[in-house]
Amino acid sequence: MRTIAILLIFISISSHSFSQNDFVMWTKLSPEIRLDIEDTPFEFRWRPVDYLITPNLRYGRTDVMLGVKFWKLKVFSYSKFDEFERLWTGVRLDLNLNMFNKKLSIHIQERYFWGLNDKTFDQVYLVDFIMYKVAKNFHLGVLSYGQWYINQEINEGLLSVGPIVKIVLPYNFHILLTSGKEIFHRERYITILRLGYKIFWKNQNKPIDFGV
Repeated sequence: MRTIAILLIFISISSHSFSQNDFVMWTKLSPEIRLDIEDTPFEFRWRPVDYLITPNLRYGRTDVMLGVKFWKLKVFSYSKFDEFERLWTGVRLDLNLNMFNKKLSIHIQERYFWGLNDKTFDQVYLVDFIMYKVAKNFHLGVLSYGQWYINQEINEGLLSVGPIVKIVLPYNFHILLTSGKEIFHRERYITILRLGYKIFWKNQNKPIDFGV
């Protein structure tokens, strides 16, 4: 019941934000498969179809990441390409802090991408959130999501702020859902939905844990 009540609060907050008559909704569907290797600092992440839906455009993108962990910092080699033959490679930095017996989580993420052909420009992403564990498998917080091309002014980019929910599911699955208002384009709202799946590779002498 507690989890259901919090979900209703989240929906109510989002619905209130969308109560104005004129707004544009952008939706991002971003499934992710993650592989963690036991007793090593390495991890692999793959987003097979990172799909963006806007009123005027729909297209998919594929992301591949290889990361290594140093203390609370993760460094990723990050490459991506989309349906328009645009290709980037870059670096992603994640700083994760946990407090109050791991109930409060702070995540600071920065990405820098270099365009690899004449169709692409360099990009910067800033993705930050703070979440609190309100139930065993339920986290609630606030997320800011920013994206800019290097040749843009700050107010020409994309920056949304809104509530975020994380639900931990059985069999190593989880859901992340956020819905925020765009700061620089007041009529625009951004909704991001991610279904994540984590695989644990224990070691060469043990089977892979697929969560089953």
